Amino acid sequence: MNIPSTLINEIRSKVNIVEVIGSYIPLTKKGKNYLGVCPFHDDHDPSMSISEDKQIYHCFVCNSGGNVFKFVQEYEKISFQESVAKVGKFAGITLDDKYLKNNFVKKLSPKQELNNEILNKAIEYCEYELNTVVATKQKQYLLDRNITTDIIEYFEIGYNPADNKLYKFLKGSNFKDEDLINSGVVSLGDYGIHDFFSDRIMIPIHDSYGNPVGFTARTINPDNQAKYINSAENEFYHKGSLLFNYHRVKKQVRKDDKVIVCEGAMDVIGFKKAGIDLALATLGTACTNEQIKLLKQLNSQIVLFYDGDKAGQNAMYKLGKLAQSNFLNITIVKNDTGLDPDEIVDKYGSERLKTIIDNTQSYSEFLIDYLPRYKYNLENYNDRYNFAEELNNQLAYLNNDLEKNTLIDKVKSLTGITLNSEQSKKEAVPLVKKPIQKQTNADFFNQAQAMIVMCMMHSKNVALAFNERLGYLYNASLQKLALHILDYYEKHDNFVISDFIDMINDEQLVNMIVSIDEWDEKLPDNQWEQLFDEAITKIDNYLYQNKINELKEKIETAQNYEDKLKYLNDLSQLRKQGGSNNG
Repeated sequence: MNIPSTLINEIRSKVNIVEVIGSYIPLTKKGKNYLGVCPFHDDHDPSMSISEDKQIYHCFVCNSGGNVFKFVQEYEKISFQESVAKVGKFAGITLDDKYLKNNFVKKLSPKQELNNEILNKAIEYCEYELNTVVATKQKQYLLDRNITTDIIEYFEIGYNPADNKLYKFLKGSNFKDEDLINSGVVSLGDYGIHDFFSDRIMIPIHDSYGNPVGFTARTINPDNQAKYINSAENEFYHKGSLLFNYHRVKKQVRKDDKVIVCEGAMDVIGFKKAGIDLALATLGTACTNEQIKLLKQLNSQIVLFYDGDKAGQNAMYKLGKLAQSNFLNITIVKNDTGLDPDEIVDKYGSERLKTIIDNTQSYSEFLIDYLPRYKYNLENYNDRYNFAEELNNQLAYLNNDLEKNTLIDKVKSLTGITLNSEQSKKEAVPLVKKPIQKQTNADFFNQAQAMIVMCMMHSKNVALAFNERLGYLYNASLQKLALHILDYYEKHDNFVISDFIDMINDEQLVNMIVSIDEWDEKLPDNQWEQLFDEAITKIDNYLYQNKINELKEKIETAQNYEDKLKYLNDLSQLRKQGGSNNG
């Protein structure tokens, strides 16, 4: 059940966005607004502004913005309903459970619900079997590796017995063979249906919402060459779009603001043995864009902890490049032990693992070590040049002058080549467009359209005039905003941006409207109709000049005299119209 808008408005009116945001991050008053370090990107200087008058926030660097509900939703990584409930506590209002029930769970299709049911049944059965006499060796194996009963329960670890016992159990629970095969827990072979993970310790894998989608499974049989096997790719299990333990880490990371990315499920379990709940794993695959998207949603420091062998270093190199290109804040653990996290805990204890985690380096420092070892031979001129070129591109990702200078000095000492930060790839750095600045004609065209939206926000008369005089914006996002504003004015006489934001379900549009709203501090008051007229004139002039340029190009490229004459006539007529229109 949706929360009534009247209740949402009541909660918003009874809280102060400054007090709410101030409970999450430190704020400093500057003028009539408050400033804080933005939690939604790697911010070192306060770039988030909170307006007490308008009850909105806006970051001038990453462009995130919105009202109090959106801040809590983004910061806590929760649903809108949850954020309203949390903000409600600041107002002394407790939401009825009927508004919260089923709002926090991703809606599943009937096929997904059936798959969930099968896998949950399989998990329960395997957990039960691990505590039977049949699994004595498997249970002891886990205990010998210091995987305690509490950890076993935490990760829902179980045992899939031999002799197709899991299949027989699920079949007895009235599941169809086709659905069991689709789930991946059984497979169809030459001799019929059999357990896919027969005689293996089972570790469930969940999606980001906590729904079970597959397993990684280990054998303790020394004659079995495949120590670990994972679920086969199917409709519900796509390894490249999953991160093991993500659904647990996303809750913990709110408090710690750090997540550790490692290779496999046993690495994650190794961290848990040391009392560290911040690890997740890529399950031995190369990191994908889908996994990077999940990491971005955590909005936290990312620590890469892979094996020290060549394969592990290669994986960190590729993951680091992908993460950095998405502007994630990453550091690399220098693990010189030659052991994975689980082995470090078993051999040296939990404190040693915690010490190693703190021994980190930047991605630039990692590249200085990695590239000469695995990619470039610095005794070779071409390799030396390519090494310098790759690190020159790396400069574009560095915002700290000291780090830039350190990298430049290091490369010069290794190669004799001096990097040029001015020539590094500018496109690597995210560009934040300023609302009003001298740019191209196309930029002025878009700014004029944004100006119209701003005038509509501040004047209902302008909004009504928009339909009569223009009716359409050429920028699709601004057109959507204009239509939303018209809808808002159908029920309201005055525009309240913190209220308006609740109507918008598109994060990009919310960020855009908050960014546009900042302009009015630089513009004269109560001149919205005049600014609206000026913006329409700019749009007309742009379209007119654009048509002139198109006809000139057609004249130059015309293949015959008749076409050229036609375009010349069109140009003459257009200029006459333009002259009369411009008075």
